[in-house]
Amino acid sequence: MGLHVVTGASAGMGRATALALAERGESVVAVARSEAPLRDLVAASPELIGSVIGDVGNDSTIDQIVAAVDARSVKGVVHGAATPVELTPWTELDAAELTEHFRVHVAAPIALTSSLLAAGPVERVVILDSYSATTPRVGWAAYSILKSAVQMAFRAAAAELEGVAVARVFPGAVATPLLDRVLEAPSEIEATGFYRELASAGKVSDAADIGRAIADLLVGIPRDEFAANETWHIGHSISVG
Repeated sequence: MGLHVVTGASAGMGRATALALAERGESVVAVARSEAPLRDLVAASPELIGSVIGDVGNDSTIDQIVAAVDARSVKGVVHGAATPVELTPWTELDAAELTEHFRVHVAAPIALTSSLLAAGPVERVVILDSYSATTPRVGWAAYSILKSAVQMAFRAAAAELEGVAVARVFPGAVATPLLDRVLEAPSEIEATGFYRELASAGKVSDAADIGRAIADLLVGIPRDEFAANETWHIGHSISVG
């Protein structure tokens, strides 16, 4: 049995991953800002899932996570925390708003990973990557900017961190609150049309399936196999052209 830290655990892929790990007998420190959903998650497996309620972008929350780990060896870290990124034209990007998103999407995973490594060994780190990191779609520049930044941050981590296997997981389109917002946006936004086509073609994965796939990467395959592949495509394939 190993110990895992999962952020963004109150909903979507983060919650599904925490549940899938607990189903495999793994211990989880689940992190999220929303208290009620996090409490429900812990109730599903109270012997294996503990919680830290707070904004992972704040130093105080990171300190609480490190305290919850309590110097134990961490088998896996899954960076799933996110903020709702609006679909808006590039000319309407709000720099202050983008900076706040950056704090959670990019700075927080870096800070949390560094803090956990300073406290004890970490075996595997997973970030949820996106094809949007390299393929900008009209109307979703902010999201592409954020995913590009966190992708490079952890590509650099994979190259530099010794003793830590870092992997980027590409889940494709997944039925989450984020996708719901995209599908409900105006039709003239290119990103909306693209994801509506995926939904019509049945190329939207269930969050539970993605959670089980991530859990398998963390505990179902040997570390050498995990470390040998920096990118994992676990959902429906998406054209990036």
